[in-house]
Parts: sequence; C-alpha cells; structure tokens
Amino acid sequence: MSGTGLNDAARSALALLMAVAEPGDPRVGAALDRWGARDLIDRVREGGGGFPGARAMRLRLEAVSGAEQLARAGSVGAMLVARGDPDWPTQLDDLGPGRPYGLWTHGSIALRPALLRSVA
Repeated sequence: MSGTGLNDAARSALALLMAVAEPGDPRVGAALDRWGARDLIDRVREGGGGFPGARAMRLRLEAVSGAEQLARAGSVGAMLVARGDPDWPTQLDDLGPGRPYGLWTHGSIALRPALLRSVA
C-alpha cells in the first residue's frame, strides 16, 4: 500500500513539485533530497531554490495546487508513490538525484515486486 511514507501535507507538496518541476532534473532531485518537497516549494516561492529553472517553477506554482493534483488522481483511481513508501521501487535510487521525484500509479498491482521482474 502506498502513502505511508509521507504525511498529507508532504504528499501534497510532492504532487505540486511534480506538476511544476522538470522531471528527472538532478538539481531539483538533489534539492528535494536535501530539504524535502515542502521546504523546497517554500524556498522556490520565496525566490530561492538554488538551481536553474527555479524562477519558472515559481511562476508555475501560482496556477497549481498539490491537493487538487492528488484529488484528480484519486478520482480516477491513481495514487502517488513517493520515495520511502513501501511500494517505491528502490532500484530507481540507483539514478541518484536524477531519479523520479515520485511515481503516479494506477491499478492494483504491487509496483515494487512487479518492477523487480521488469527489463526497462
């Protein structure tokens, strides 16, 4: 079951980050590892972030809600799997700061065991 690694506010912040950040950007990934999604979002909103693209992210933050992202996903049976969740495929951690910030999933398959058998 997903969702046990983060509290609701942190999961909402992660959904927000995933909506406004470029996927797989190792600078954003390193900042996420260092500060967590909530603090990273706060830093970007305050004009920081310390990486190229933070200004563009700040502009996109004005039009997106993490809670709405989660609600929309939930309405179609999707969920957000975050780093540290039991279903997080730890083999992605080999990608370091370039690994996904989180994964949107749909369906009832246990993600981690399924990916242990995958090729790509």
